[in-house]
Amino acid sequence: MKDWAVFQINYLNNRDVAVITWAAVLFIYVFYKSGIRLLISFFGVLKSAFNKKILPILVLYATIFILLIQALRNVGIWNPFLWKEAVVWIMTAGLAFLFTAEKAYQDEEYFKKIIVKLFALEIFISFFINIHVFSLHIEMLLMPAIFIVAALLAVSELRHENQQVTLLFRVVLAGITLVLIFSGIAHTIERPEEFFTYLNLIQFFLPVLLTIVYMPFIYLFALVMVYENIFGRLSIWFNKPPKTHLKFQILYCCHLNAKKAHSFYRFMIERHVRTEEDLFEALNTFQFQNM
Repeated sequence: MKDWAVFQINYLNNRDVAVITWAAVLFIYVFYKSGIRLLISFFGVLKSAFNKKILPILVLYATIFILLIQALRNVGIWNPFLWKEAVVWIMTAGLAFLFTAEKAYQDEEYFKKIIVKLFALEIFISFFINIHVFSLHIEMLLMPAIFIVAALLAVSELRHENQQVTLLFRVVLAGITLVLIFSGIAHTIERPEEFFTYLNLIQFFLPVLLTIVYMPFIYLFALVMVYENIFGRLSIWFNKPPKTHLKFQILYCCHLNAKKAHSFYRFMIERHVRTEEDLFEALNTFQFQNM
């Protein structure tokens, strides 16, 4: 609790205040326009989150996060000023990985691509830009401007005939980015001691650490998903849940290989498996083809 109090009081910079303020304004506006529907949708999301299949996953997801923070605290790396980066990652990038976990068995280079993206140039630029912030009144004007331009750019890209308008919005967005970059460079040259700090180094590598730590969990989640697909489809075909020994036969065939399990899922659909005999035949054929 002490860590969280320090985070609340000291670590919200002007950009954070501007983002939170405009987000609150947007929420109030949306709630005013569609209050009842918004509440119904919100409670619908909560109901889905407390589903007996989803809740254990979210609990495990949160537990890993808590254990990691505790481990970092025990080895002396954790700093209360890191709460913002940690919470933002867990609520954005982390959930994005979780809800796109099927890519772990659809794309053989999925995790390799994630690692490469962690050290991509735009990550360094984004981190560098966020190190230096402007005064509050400038940030209050800058944040909605960036949001509006980015939103208009996204809309204009939906139609091919809007190429000129799309180019204009890209130029404007690139111009804003360059201003932020040069401002950051100027501030770093003027006050290098504020940039080259141990805390900034930890802030940069925290998302990298979180991503690497969560990779096994994302893979395990993808593995559970594909086996759920297999057993769920068999339940429909057999008009009852598949027997335990059949599940073990499939597990023995595919092991902990999510890609192989997904391949078998597609294979048994192609083979039109409808009975236990069909399943055994499909397993034998699949094992022979993958020897």
